[in-house]
Amino acid sequence: MDSYEVDAIGYLVKPIDPVKFRKAVDKAITYHSLLIEEDQTEKEEKVEGLTDEHIFVKSDRRFFRVNLQDILFIEGLKDYVIIQMENQQRIITRMNVKAIHDLLLKNTFLRINRSYIVSRDHIGSFDNNDVFIRSYEIAIGNSYRDGFFEELMKK
Repeated sequence: MDSYEVDAIGYLVKPIDPVKFRKAVDKAITYHSLLIEEDQTEKEEKVEGLTDEHIFVKSDRRFFRVNLQDILFIEGLKDYVIIQMENQQRIITRMNVKAIHDLLLKNTFLRINRSYIVSRDHIGSFDNNDVFIRSYEIAIGNSYRDGFFEELMKK
């Protein structure tokens, strides 16, 4: 059965690597806390003030200025996105990956799988299967692979 059909948050293969297991558990905990917060806050999606340099993102009833050059990658978790910043800060907002990808500059941000958008400027290295941004390893999805390599080699 395809993991997307059952809305899986993570995917582990035996033998289970403790680091990958911890990452999957952390992801599940984050998603669970988002669901709890959703019941307590308003449900509107907010990204405002998009320019070539920054956006304002609504999170925790406040708008945060996010400099586009500081975004390492964006991770989708169902109806939320986690914006991972250069300074280890993470901003979580109610929006799906497609919606935020449509707003971002296509020459700067590349969608590499169903759940991740990466900043071209922060890619440290890559191989045929993964993109490496600092200590993060992000898988390149099969259906995104050709487009990723084509876009990356344009510049």
